[in-house]
Amino acid sequence: MEECPFVSVTVPVLNRENDIGRCLNSLLALDYPSFEVIVVDNGSTDKTQEIVSRYPVKMVVEQKGGAYAARNTGTEFARGEIIAFTDSDCVADRDWLKNLVRNYTDEKVGGVGGHLLPYKPSNTVEEFLSFGRLGIFHSSETVAIHKEAKRFLSGALGSANMSYRRNVLREVKGFWEVAVFCGDYDLCWRVQSAGYEVVYEPKAIVCHKLRSTLPELVKQFFLFGKCQPLLLKKQPGGFSYIKIKTYLFPSYEFRCKLPIQMLVTLDLCNLFMLSLILISVRPFFLYLCLVVLVVVLWGAWRSAKGVVKETKKIKWFLLFPLLHIIRNYSFIIGRIIGGLKHRIIAI
Repeated sequence: MEECPFVSVTVPVLNRENDIGRCLNSLLALDYPSFEVIVVDNGSTDKTQEIVSRYPVKMVVEQKGGAYAARNTGTEFARGEIIAFTDSDCVADRDWLKNLVRNYTDEKVGGVGGHLLPYKPSNTVEEFLSFGRLGIFHSSETVAIHKEAKRFLSGALGSANMSYRRNVLREVKGFWEVAVFCGDYDLCWRVQSAGYEVVYEPKAIVCHKLRSTLPELVKQFFLFGKCQPLLLKKQPGGFSYIKIKTYLFPSYEFRCKLPIQMLVTLDLCNLFMLSLILISVRPFFLYLCLVVLVVVLWGAWRSAKGVVKETKKIKWFLLFPLLHIIRNYSFIIGRIIGGLKHRIIAI
C-alpha cells in the first residue's frame, strides 16, 4: 500500500444540527494529505442538511432508516482505498487518520480502530456516562484484537472510530443493517472470519459527545440490551453465554451448549429483582432480598466513593448509584424484551 492512500471518511447523521458543524470542522482540519468526507443524511427534518451544504464535503441522502444502512450507502459512494467511520456528534483528533492509516502496511490487516474519549461533559448525565469506558476495546499499545470464545461481546471496534479497507467491506457485504447497536461486533467478527486482522490503535483518538438527558440514556441502554439476543441468534453454533458479576469477585463469563439458547448475566441487581418477585411466592425470600440489597448498596457506595474522590463532588454519593441503577435496569428490560422477541432466554 502507498504511504498515504486516499481515504473516504463517512459520517451518518440524523437531526444533528447542533453537532454536525463541530464534527465537520474537526474532519476538515485533519493532518492528512488525501481524503474526502461523505455525510450520509438519514432523513433529517431539522437544519442538518442546510448546515452540511455549507461545507466542502459530499452529501448523500439515504431514506432507509438506521446508521448502518447509512454507512453502507457511504461505502457505495466512497472513492477511497480505505474507508474511515465516525459519528456526527464526534470530534476527531488532528492526527486521527494518520494514526489509523499507518497500520495498513500489511495486506492481512482488514480494519483499524482507535481510542474513544468523552467530549467535554456539560451536565450531570454526560458526566456520569463519562466515568465508564466508551469504546468496545481498550489497550495502551497497538495490538491485533480477537474474539474470545468464552465471552459473548469481545474482539471488535466501535463504529464511532474505525476504518476498513474498501475491498474487505465489499467482500463481507458491509454492515448488517438490521442491527441497532450491535452491528459493530457483527462486522468485525465477519472480517476476522474472512481471514483478516483487526487492529486497535490507541493514538487514533476521537471524542464522542455523550447522551445528555435521562430519557436519552434510558433509550440508549434499552436498545443496546434489546439488540443482543438478535446478535446471539445470528452467531453460528447455538451457544449460550452466562456471565456472573458480583461486587466481591472479578466477573466470570463462559459459554456452553444448553437445550434452550440463553444470554444471562447473573449479578446482584438481577438477583435483587428476582428476590422481590419471589417474595410473593414465599415470604422467606424477604431475607435474601435484604441481604442482596445490603451488598448492592455497599458496592454502589464503594463505586461512588471512587467517583467522589476523583471529581471532588459530594453529589455523586447519591447520583452515581441512582443513575447506575437506572442504566442497568434499562439494559436488563431491553434484553428481556429482545429475548422474548427472538425466543431466547435473556436477562
